[in-house]
Amino acid sequence: MKALEVIEAIARERCIEQQTVMQVMESILLEHAISKYGNPDVLKAKLFDDGSFEVYIEQTVVETKNGNDFGKIELEKALIRNPNASIGSMVKEVLPFSVGKADIEKIFLTLRSRLNAVQKAKEYEIFHQKLGTILTGYIKRTDITEAVISFPEGEGILRKVDMLPNDILRAGNYIKVYVKDVKESQGRQVFLSRTHEGFLRELLKAEVPEIQDGIVEIKSVARDVGSLSKIAVHSTRASINPVSVCIGAYGSRIQAVTKELLGEKISVIEWSEDIHQFLANSLAPAQVLKVIEKPNNRYEIVTSQEQFSKAMGRGGQNVILAKRLCGVNAIKLLTEEEEAKIYQEQIAQQANNLISNLEIEEMMAHLLISEGFTNVEKIINSPIEKIANLNGFDEELAQALKDRANEFIKTSIEKTKEELKMQGKDTSLINLIPIISIDHINLLIANKIMQKNELAMLDAGEVKDIFEEDNDLNISFEKAREIIAAARGIKLETGEGE
Repeated sequence: MKALEVIEAIARERCIEQQTVMQVMESILLEHAISKYGNPDVLKAKLFDDGSFEVYIEQTVVETKNGNDFGKIELEKALIRNPNASIGSMVKEVLPFSVGKADIEKIFLTLRSRLNAVQKAKEYEIFHQKLGTILTGYIKRTDITEAVISFPEGEGILRKVDMLPNDILRAGNYIKVYVKDVKESQGRQVFLSRTHEGFLRELLKAEVPEIQDGIVEIKSVARDVGSLSKIAVHSTRASINPVSVCIGAYGSRIQAVTKELLGEKISVIEWSEDIHQFLANSLAPAQVLKVIEKPNNRYEIVTSQEQFSKAMGRGGQNVILAKRLCGVNAIKLLTEEEEAKIYQEQIAQQANNLISNLEIEEMMAHLLISEGFTNVEKIINSPIEKIANLNGFDEELAQALKDRANEFIKTSIEKTKEELKMQGKDTSLINLIPIISIDHINLLIANKIMQKNELAMLDAGEVKDIFEEDNDLNISFEKAREIIAAARGIKLETGEGE
């Protein structure tokens, strides 16, 4: 009975089913028996509910057996053990097996070691199911780098980096934590967090029944831990304001979340499928005047001078969180004056280029730009009727303008060819015209890509990035793929990847 009492105590201590402990014990007893008798294939061990055990062999009854096959027994000998034995049946023989004091100590040491692995496997299974949820645990102990949080199912580790800046953890207190990661390992395997974005998500979900019911959805979360967080929400019902629902009457719901986060401010904004509107919402409480889309998932956002500092936030915090919340690569915040200045500089540069390249007057250059003819290439690629219909133009003037544009491109091509030859390069890049313009080719050359085979070594993303250096030469990802395919001598089929 003593052995059974120990097994029961171990099961209670480790929160493991007694049957599991007994099965592990049986396997250990079997190993001891095998070390004494050998023949592991036929040896078995059985631990009974009263704490007693037996070691026995099971053999298959045969008419006659060849050799020393210990797993079989002849019928004549089997009948001595069991008068009811028959060919093909199994007969059992209990072996004399006892365990000494030294063996008992060794067995229970092995048992505890084996149960460690069983317990770890059980903890992994339990906590893996709780991944991404909030648990309330008991602070077992703390030190300068981490805290051990205890739960009925096991323990988890809350590292310093996963604590809130204002967290003061004392052993014996209870704390809410987010199950961030669960690893199958011999050491610590349950990792907790109070800084993870999921912690804020789950806290708000617990306070807002509409989120639990699926009426309101949390679309994205961005946190500056301990200072400010932004959370984008969306209602599946037009009649429900998701922001108001999450904030609650007199701010009661959001205040409960803020309290758990020890004063971290939370800005709830409405998600929008329109990225321009979403970006404008994300900079609340600042008012946005304009959102301008730029290549490579970048955006310029224009505000008034009075709203600029509010939109920027302390140390750019508001813009940084908005960028992460909306999932864009970059946000550049501009005042109206700065945006106007940039626009004027861009127009001036385009006008100077047209004046220089086509030898036209400034007034004509600005007229062309106002109608969308911002560079020579656009003039060449436009029907003559479109140019002739401009204010002050006729077909003769439009034709003269196109002739000058074509002559300029021809001269530019020859100049580029000469430059390539002087550097000992072939002129294979020129063959890519009209897939790309001479201006694109000159920009490639400026980036040390001087031959078609050098261009062919790049991927579409790299080519797109090169042309983003110049606003007038920006291209789409699809166009970049087309250029790469042409450089490689491949005919790019519609809808196919590179």
